[in-house]
Amino acid sequence: MNIISKEQHGWERIALILEEQNISAAALARMIGLPDPRTLYRIKKRNTRIPHRLASAINRIMPEYNIEWLLTGSITLTVDIRLDNSEPHTQTLTQRISKHILCKAHVSQTVRRV
Repeated sequence: MNIISKEQHGWERIALILEEQNISAAALARMIGLPDPRTLYRIKKRNTRIPHRLASAINRIMPEYNIEWLLTGSITLTVDIRLDNSEPHTQTLTQRISKHILCKAHVSQTVRRV
């Protein structure tokens, strides 16, 4: 099992979304149906987690952001490795994950032999 760990609060994940999507907190708030960004800034000010309802709203409009990651800062990956001495597919899988998410999230990998 390979684990990369860094504790994150909700605002750090929101800030990564804003940066990756190149949008403001006000724009994100409008996109998910909030009248203004106060809810988002409250997470920053109080250093709290993202509520499930907010994580679901973000995931609904941006499915590339996993609800598990939005809620906890963690993401679980399962990697299949071939037994016929060919190259494992870990590199391909890693390239598909946002570098921010991989570097900033707690990643738990389960390795299965296929």
